[in-house]
Amino acid sequence: MGTPIRDFSDLLVWQEGHKLVLGIYVLTKKFPKEEVFGLVNQMRRAAVSVTSNIAEGFGRQGYKEKIQFYYIFQGSIIELKDQLPIARDIQYIDSSEYADIRERADKAHKLLQGLRACPLSFMPPQKAIFRNAKRSSDSMMLWHHVILQDIFPCKISSFWHRQKDSRQALITKSKSFLVKS
Repeated sequence: MGTPIRDFSDLLVWQEGHKLVLGIYVLTKKFPKEEVFGLVNQMRRAAVSVTSNIAEGFGRQGYKEKIQFYYIFQGSIIELKDQLPIARDIQYIDSSEYADIRERADKAHKLLQGLRACPLSFMPPQKAIFRNAKRSSDSMMLWHHVILQDIFPCKISSFWHRQKDSRQALITKSKSFLVKS
């Protein structure tokens, strides 16, 4: 079991995005001065937008709000991936620099796909889950869901959504897990 995620900077996708931002800043320092307001500005803004949207999405309370910011992140990373071959083709960066920064961008993009698959796991339980509890058995079942969600956020969230109609299934699964630990 890893450390709990309490802040956006705890997210692996943000950490990889931050490395990408730093890499872009280092790369663009070498660009010609006439590109400061052109390609340099565009690449830096797209890179900073990556981590900024992860942070802002993490801080949002609603599911739709979170997803909106993760989609903006995706647009920014794709924009950056488009600008990298331009910089390579006009010989502002060489092939090895391109390959390195492109690999970082691809890694951050893949991590985003995982985060976007389970954004509910980063919503505060009292707002995201317990609000809809109608009976005490619902509250008990949802409490088990929250406990397990800290351990396996994506798996439990997807299990929860597949088993919506079978409330007892999650209680049984969570109790069996808690007994095994």
